[in-house]
Amino acid sequence: MTHLIFRLCLLLCPLSSIVASAEDLCILREPLGQSWHNELITVPLSPAQLLALQNQQVLVDQNNRLIPFQIISPDKSPQLAFQTSLQPGETISYRIMPKAAGRQTVSTTAAPRITEQADRIILDNTLVAVTLLKAPRDTQSPLAAFRTPSGQWTENAQLQGTPAILSSRLTITETGPVFVEVRCDVEFTGGGRWNFSCRVSADEPVVLINEQQHLIPDGVLQLPLSAPGFQPTHLLHRHGKGDLGRLDSWPIADGQAFLLEPWLRWWMNERQGNWFALHTADAERMLMIAALRPTAWRQPGSQQGDSQPLQMPAQATAIARNGRLTLDFPMGTGQRRWLAGLPLRQPSVDQLAAKDLKQAPPCQQLLIRHGDFPFDEVRQWVLNWDGDHSNYPRLFLNKASLQELRSALPQQPEEVRRWTSQQPIDKYNIEAPLRAWFSSEDPALEAALIARCEEWLETVIINELLLQHGRPTPGTAPHSQSVLLLPALNLTDAVLSAPGLSPERRQRILTRLAFFGYVVNRDDYWSVARGYAANPNMTTTVSLYRTLAASLIPSHPVARTWADNGLQELRRQLQQWSDQDGGWLEAPHYAMVSLDHMVGAFLMARNNGFGNSIDDPQLKKVFTWLAQISTPPDRRTDGFRHYPNIGHTYHGEGTGMFGIMAGLWRESDPSFAASMQWMFEQHGKQPIGLFGPFATFSGYTRLLLSHNVPAVPMALPSRWFQNTGVVLRSHAGTERESCLTLIAGSNHEHYDNDSGSITVWGLGKILADDFGYVGAQPARFHSLPEWPGIQPESGAPGVMQIKQFRTGTRLDYVYGTRAGWQREIAFLKDPDPSGEVAFLLHDRLEQPPAAVWRLWLTGDRVEFPSMGRATLIGSDGIDLEIFCWPAKTALTTAAATVEGMARRNGREERQPTTQTALETALSSQSPISVLLWPRRKQDPAPRIAWFSNGRGVEIQSDAGTSYLSLPATELQSSPDQQFSSFGAAVAVQLRGTMLHSTLTGRGLFKARGHTESNEGDSLIDTSVSIP
Repeated sequence: MTHLIFRLCLLLCPLSSIVASAEDLCILREPLGQSWHNELITVPLSPAQLLALQNQQVLVDQNNRLIPFQIISPDKSPQLAFQTSLQPGETISYRIMPKAAGRQTVSTTAAPRITEQADRIILDNTLVAVTLLKAPRDTQSPLAAFRTPSGQWTENAQLQGTPAILSSRLTITETGPVFVEVRCDVEFTGGGRWNFSCRVSADEPVVLINEQQHLIPDGVLQLPLSAPGFQPTHLLHRHGKGDLGRLDSWPIADGQAFLLEPWLRWWMNERQGNWFALHTADAERMLMIAALRPTAWRQPGSQQGDSQPLQMPAQATAIARNGRLTLDFPMGTGQRRWLAGLPLRQPSVDQLAAKDLKQAPPCQQLLIRHGDFPFDEVRQWVLNWDGDHSNYPRLFLNKASLQELRSALPQQPEEVRRWTSQQPIDKYNIEAPLRAWFSSEDPALEAALIARCEEWLETVIINELLLQHGRPTPGTAPHSQSVLLLPALNLTDAVLSAPGLSPERRQRILTRLAFFGYVVNRDDYWSVARGYAANPNMTTTVSLYRTLAASLIPSHPVARTWADNGLQELRRQLQQWSDQDGGWLEAPHYAMVSLDHMVGAFLMARNNGFGNSIDDPQLKKVFTWLAQISTPPDRRTDGFRHYPNIGHTYHGEGTGMFGIMAGLWRESDPSFAASMQWMFEQHGKQPIGLFGPFATFSGYTRLLLSHNVPAVPMALPSRWFQNTGVVLRSHAGTERESCLTLIAGSNHEHYDNDSGSITVWGLGKILADDFGYVGAQPARFHSLPEWPGIQPESGAPGVMQIKQFRTGTRLDYVYGTRAGWQREIAFLKDPDPSGEVAFLLHDRLEQPPAAVWRLWLTGDRVEFPSMGRATLIGSDGIDLEIFCWPAKTALTTAAATVEGMARRNGREERQPTTQTALETALSSQSPISVLLWPRRKQDPAPRIAWFSNGRGVEIQSDAGTSYLSLPATELQSSPDQQFSSFGAAVAVQLRGTMLHSTLTGRGLFKARGHTESNEGDSLIDTSVSIP
């Protein structure tokens, strides 16, 4: 009868463990197809169960073997603690039974024990040991020493720079047989406290340390890591930067040996991470130190990542000094959990000779078992639950729309053959095999898709997250995880609709999805509030994962919480990472990384009842910004538009997301949808992004682009996007489209030292470009002045702030400042598509006193007709005349070739970009003005005359006479005495008997007998006839 009850409990229980009656304690079920070794299990005890155990009853497993156990906290919330090991898929039941003779006891080879001496307490289990001092003196630490692989003790640890110890008390809290534990309570002069515990378990080669501190943030705990007979020569670790996760053994040399931290910042140091192990060539074991559970080291601050005050750094530094290695833990306020262990050396070191150095070595399993994924925690997760498990797909299609798609798709037997026998299904193209299966419902193709799905889930969820093969920690570089993870999960959504998927395989898939949901929703994986985060777009990636987990299994009991975790952050990002003009926090490439994930997450959430953010008006603003900063059509990208090559945006990068947005908005805003479809076509119907993890819509991009929205050209005016910069544009949509892009504003993440730099298109051709994304380029690679100190020793470079912007029919004017540099730009334009254009730049330095002024030119060569003049001989039928003030400005050139990833000339690959910098000296005593005049090769250069110290210019061309004047505080007149102005920037064009003008604000001008004045701040455009 008892066994029948056990079987019924096992069948009915949705968890991987079952808490039963006083006699039937629990059942453990291995859920993930993995082996778990020597795991500590804790089970709450009822009063009856506690009484039975206190009355000499015993714990036995299903094979009637005696299991060593101990009772924890019997006076408060009593729990039973024991150890277990499970094989893949194994189920083990445990019962409380009366004592009986003849039962076999599960053996323990390294039993934990406590040895108390006059001045110290030692915890050990023959594999590992730690010494705690009862009354430490002077700078001695009560956490004193660890036994090393030689069997000798490390030197006593020291407290350096902390207040003096006032009292120290050791309390034995657990005596075995499962584990022993001692608590230490230290009080310092001045009221500071340090409380920690040390635990040693049976058969485990580790000491677990759990600390809490409340101290003035100063001083260190200096822990020696060598001993007589153990002078480590090498440090085993996984690369924390560059070739992430690669196992390596570093020959120890003086200096910083390793930076230990619980959450890896993978962009800092190669020898950095959450564990390292010291070894010699002859010792049987290594000395390993590992940081456990990132959330235990850092309390959350604000959602923006501001830490709570006084928290000690979540790190420790291993330093080699004269052959002596120490680990320095900062002392202060906060908590931390870590372990010191003695794992076997050979199994981990032998892995250095393996073909795949990205596999986690055996010693890392200690960290996983005691930190990342102890089975006692994983078994509490709901990995098996009742739900609507046959209602698939869910993300981009549902059952009904899938049937509609099947009826619309053509039968393509050759595609079925291709994906069943000719070409493997790969992560970069799951759409073609999915469409072939959707249309054919072919059983062989279905089987191939199911097999690939299971293979990929094993890689991305079990191997990479649980076992940590391929990456050093679960939360490392989540954007790179997406390359396979997103296709795998999108494929899974489709596979779960397969008629041939057996119940057992379906349950295995659902279990892995639930495990994934729990992992990515933990703060140990990613937490902005704790400072466990990197670039903004990576937080978007994690929020997508959280939303995606919920959307794949919306019937899961915690799915709503997961969806809220992801969507609340994504909605916050949309509102706070984009400004009132739609300008994004990061450069266009990384904006699209975020938006790919954000739009996909919003769509998945809407399709599964978690709210609708697709229709948020702010999303329209963001895509309008991306459209309106796009370049003119570019010969280098097959005549299509793309993003400007600014910041960390790849050269020639465009996007196909405009087309997806067109489909999503076709009903709620047909006009906006039509403009998005036009920009989609203008960008050449590109993929969503270039050289990045744009896999959110894997398998469904063609479906989302199949919406028949008509394309209607959108307006592309000159605009100031207040936190990202300015676009000056004329003749949009014609072959003579001209455009200047100025980088400016506080949204400057993932940019170079380039704020204030410009790119210039004239008469439809690129004339002055940026190099695009080739790393964090310094100021000298951008079109701006470079002065000493423009690159600060620490922190981000300064940004240009726009102080004034005006746009009119014939003149756009912008004025911005950065530190002591002022830049003014006046754009002379003509509403006639055949009209002339010119750009007037005026740069002035206040402080520092001197700089090198640069303009990076794109063309065949630069010629110098005279002093203060240059001509760019263009590649595409357009030359650029360059006039400088002062007229005797000495100009030189310097060419540069930079290699970076680019989409250009029909290739998407690493390519060289060569440009020529026009250079001159700039000082605070002498500003510079530069007139840029694009012209067709067959047209003559204009004749120009400067006035008002370069703040005004008179231009004579075939079309007529033009006057261009920057703002003036006193009356300024042209050399021909036919024009004068005061106040705001002004442009005047004389065309036959017509005088056209734009006065950008308060001021006046006189030209050829006509006077125009403006008493207000508004802009005035006029056209009058003159004698």
